[in-house]
Amino acid sequence: MPEPMPYCLIGFTKDKNDNLWMCSDTRGVFRYDGSTFHSYTRKDGMPSDVTNSALANDDGSVFIGTQKGLVLFRDNKVSKVYNTKDGLNHDSVNVLFRDKDGTVWTGGNTGISKMSGDRFTPYTIN
Repeated sequence: MPEPMPYCLIGFTKDKNDNLWMCSDTRGVFRYDGSTFHSYTRKDGMPSDVTNSALANDDGSVFIGTQKGLVLFRDNKVSKVYNTKDGLNHDSVNVLFRDKDGTVWTGGNTGISKMSGDRFTPYTIN
């Protein structure tokens, strides 16, 4: 039997239902509900198995930043995938942040993006 592929856990967040979401560098995202680990990969609609960052929202949804876009989970399922067509500065979302006004910001390989509704405003950092 082959050995499991090693991976590194990178980003964490806890949603309003106390599920712990964990990003991995090669195996998608994991959700721990207190007793069971659930795995989400490309087979489940993720654009990439390389996940970098996680951010829980007040409504129970969760953002997961991946190498190929920003994923919105609702009811523990992939609901939407955002990418440069939606205004992201870059498809790789390495970091997620919510400011004091509730605005979600993403950081990628070439700059940052500010979320407004279902669209993003990209900013390039030189």
